[in-house]
Amino acid sequence: MMQYASKDNVQGICPDGWHLPTDTEWMMLEVELGMSIEEATSTGLRGTDGGAKLKAGGSSGFEALLGGYCNSGGQFNSINSYATFFTSTQGSQSNLAWTRYLFNDKDQVLRDQYEKTFA
Repeated sequence: MMQYASKDNVQGICPDGWHLPTDTEWMMLEVELGMSIEEATSTGLRGTDGGAKLKAGGSSGFEALLGGYCNSGGQFNSINSYATFFTSTQGSQSNLAWTRYLFNDKDQVLRDQYEKTFA
């Protein structure tokens, strides 16, 4: 059985010394990359080029790969189309978490809530 270290180490997925960022930490990163605070706190596609800066080859050094998502059945989908990043912040319902998406054909970052049963 997997041991859960802390709220920040959601479901034990993070190595020791690392944590799953909160929604606020993502917003701080997005503002650092040039997004306004108003854009960072909104939902949907936001900013102008934050997504391009975060993707592999971008200027931020983050080097995100477009790994798609894993559904609740364990199947991976949309690889090379977009990347899904969950935060440790619960959404408006207990089954949701705040997420970020980076797309292969868009330079912005999408902020939304998504089901926790996905990865």
